[in-house]
Amino acid sequence: MKPVVKEVTKQQGEKRKPLLKVIPAPDKDGTAYPAGIDPSKIKDPTVRTAYQSAIANNMKLAEESKNTWRCSAADKELRAKFKAWAVSAYRKDVEDQIGLIREASKLGFSDALKEYVKGIFVSLTNP
Repeated sequence: MKPVVKEVTKQQGEKRKPLLKVIPAPDKDGTAYPAGIDPSKIKDPTVRTAYQSAIANNMKLAEESKNTWRCSAADKELRAKFKAWAVSAYRKDVEDQIGLIREASKLGFSDALKEYVKGIFVSLTNP
């Protein structure tokens, strides 16, 4: 089963990583500005507005990146806890294991998630 993060990335499409500092475009006269400069220091209103927009977009991208990382961490933790629970509750009886997989189908688990559940028990029989 694919981790949640891969699914989210797949759904959203590949995205760039956020920048540490945004670099503004040079002015019409060729004046270059350093990355991370305070927008109020840029005199050309067109360049300043574009720079402020780029900063806002980068902040949004940083927030999305942080949320993706949090989902990844939660996904790993939930998988470990689910596996521990399933193994302790269903380790001994094959009929119970089959029952759990049937319940997963009734609950509408995706095929990938059902395969993950099956894989837990296969790993017990094939160490």
